[in-house]
Amino acid sequence: MECNKDEAVRAKQLAEIRMQRGQFVEALKFANKAKKMYADVDNIAQILAICEVHIAALNKLSSSEMDWYRILQTERLSKEEIIKKQYKKLALLLHPDKNKFGGAEAAFKLIGEANSVLTDQAKRSLHDAKVKAHARAEVPKTPSQTRRKVPKTPSQTRHKVPKTRSHARRAVYEDDSDEDMFEVYEDEDMFEVYEDEEDELFEVYDIIKLIFIFFLRLFLE
Repeated sequence: MECNKDEAVRAKQLAEIRMQRGQFVEALKFANKAKKMYADVDNIAQILAICEVHIAALNKLSSSEMDWYRILQTERLSKEEIIKKQYKKLALLLHPDKNKFGGAEAAFKLIGEANSVLTDQAKRSLHDAKVKAHARAEVPKTPSQTRRKVPKTPSQTRHKVPKTRSHARRAVYEDDSDEDMFEVYEDEDMFEVYEDEEDELFEVYDIIKLIFIFFLRLFLE
């Protein structure tokens, strides 16, 4: 038991060193370790409160907007009485007159501002709107929202290519997908079909021309 207490005191000292450096994430790890080894280690609640407020301040809604609910460690739907009660609880732990650990004064100012915003109806409504906007931005999109296109197999894309202009028009109206409709017109193979048709017309014309010249020569002879 005494061994655990000594280790807890050592862990608390390491937490204090990290707090002086502004390394509150690391400090919180050592503070939790100290509390786990010896729950009654001196002033551990004050250290934990400082670390938790500073870590909450790192998780902002935006580059300039704090999440005041997170800083005050309360729920967004909490009633005003609950918010005031939570503020008083943290204020007792963080007041600079009683808490001399590094970061206490800054943490005290943060919870004071959080209380000021969340107990003012107009300020709280504005803050709630920003919290909701942030929550919507964080929600991952569903497959239907992203509309990710599933690659088609070679046989599927080949059947989509119309062979004549009339076939192309019919393929557009029969296709039930807007994206596929554009694919029909954007498919390079379709234009190759048109070019092949034009080449065939020129070949027929050349053949007719040669036949005409042949019979003309026979007639003249």
